Amino acid sequence: MANERTSNPRPRNPRPWSGHGDAKRNAGHFTRGSQLIGHQWSMWLRGARVPFFVWAGLFALILWARLTVVLDNYEFQMISMKALAGAWDYIGLSDMKPVNVTLKSGAVLHTYMGYVPYIADVEIAWAKLIRSLIGSFLFASALTGPFTLWFVKWARHRGEGDPRRSSRTRRRARRER
Repeated sequence: MANERTSNPRPRNPRPWSGHGDAKRNAGHFTRGSQLIGHQWSMWLRGARVPFFVWAGLFALILWARLTVVLDNYEFQMISMKALAGAWDYIGLSDMKPVNVTLKSGAVLHTYMGYVPYIADVEIAWAKLIRSLIGSFLFASALTGPFTLWFVKWARHRGEGDPRRSSRTRRRARRER
């Protein structure tokens, strides 16, 4: 049997897996309307998410670049301390937990978790983060706008299909839009 497979280059028709005869496959190429609608929505959503992915990528790239340029190492620590204090408060743990915060000058400030957001260095670093987030949002939106317009125009042109189609088919496609 192994020699028969290797010596004969023509493919064999597979036998039915049961003794009931040949199975009917896609009888008449029947497709339900709901399947077509679902497929249309699925394809639309796949195309519609592309501008969002471009925006998210630009936002992350611009935010990373801005934070790298604007913030110093200790400011990253201040932002982390404020985030930790916020999570600490959200969970409902004691605000009176003693913590040590290292300031810009290198001095260690002994304080409590509930007071961390009100330290001047923490407020300055947090303000820089918020400005960076807002600026990144605006720049990413401004850069994604022209890309989205181009992408929609390109997708519509591509959706028209083969330019060699008959003029009757093209007119029908235009009427359906």
